Amino acid sequence: MEAQLQNMWLNLEHEIFRKQNWEQLKHFRSKYDNEYQQSESILDNIEIGSKKKAMDKICVSAIRFCIHNEQVEKVFGYLDMIFFTQSLKVANKLAEQMKNSDLAQKISKFIQDKETKEVFLGQLPSDK
Repeated sequence: MEAQLQNMWLNLEHEIFRKQNWEQLKHFRSKYDNEYQQSESILDNIEIGSKKKAMDKICVSAIRFCIHNEQVEKVFGYLDMIFFTQSLKVANKLAEQMKNSDLAQKISKFIQDKETKEVFLGQLPSDK
């Protein structure tokens, strides 16, 4: 499961990178350009969103498996791979339902730290 998640995460990060760097060039490429294929196969926002959701589902399943097998140290590695806050809250609920209140508190703190970081990064001026 770990190898599958690492592979999915790497592929998804690569697709996001391609979208950010190649999409603006997509409209200017001709069919005879050598790099046309690279810009033509870029995923749209809906496809990237569905891949993120699928990855979050697998991460939540892996977190449930780790909590069940008392492998708490692996949980935070999977939490870092989750894209949506809603999935983080589901992981927190899982910890509470599985009677691991210490882990639930740590996950809650992780969620707060992540939200604070996102707000802080959103306030930074861009270089453009």
